[in-house]
Amino acid sequence: MRRPEARSRGHAGRRRQAGSPGRQRLPPNDGGDLPRILKALAETFAMAFAGTVIAAIAALPLGILGAKTVVGQPVLHFAFRRVLDWFRGFPPWSGP
Repeated sequence: MRRPEARSRGHAGRRRQAGSPGRQRLPPNDGGDLPRILKALAETFAMAFAGTVIAAIAALPLGILGAKTVVGQPVLHFAFRRVLDWFRGFPPWSGP
């Protein structure tokens, strides 16, 4: 049976070896790219937030108009629902 201290030293050595290939794959970097990366990250979050706000502003009136209780005319309700179905099925707008 192995001694516990010998076993723990073996695991520590393996952990050091396991981290080594990951460090070798990363390019050396002094952190000079960090401001550029953070600016791009902030821009990405701003675009996502703006897209969400615009979608919510557009979805609220469209959802209300799609309700059967709001649009009294059955023909208008049917036509409006088919337009919304087309938007939902249009590939560039429906997502991947």
